[in-house]
This record gives sequence, structure tokens and C-alpha cells, in this order.
Amino acid sequence: MSWMKGQGINRVKLHAYSWNIKARELYQRNGFKEYVVSYEAFI
Repeated sequence: MSWMKGQGINRVKLHAYSWNIKARELYQRNGFKEYVVSYEAFI
């Protein structure tokens, strides 16, 4: 993260499926916040 900040990058987006609790917890431990929730349906 510090390298990216030094390069002028000010936003990082990561994606995890709602059922991937381990990934979501990892992201949250590293300072990421939930930003958007999306819905989809298989038809």
C-alpha cells in the first residue's frame, strides 16, 4: 500500500464474493471498507 501511495495511487478496489468470509475479513483487517453491495439472479 505504501508503494502505491508513493506512486500517486489513491484508491484500490478489491472484490470478494459475499460467501467468501475469509477474504472479506482479510480485507477489513487491512483497512478496506465495504463500499457497495450488488445483487444478481440466475434465470
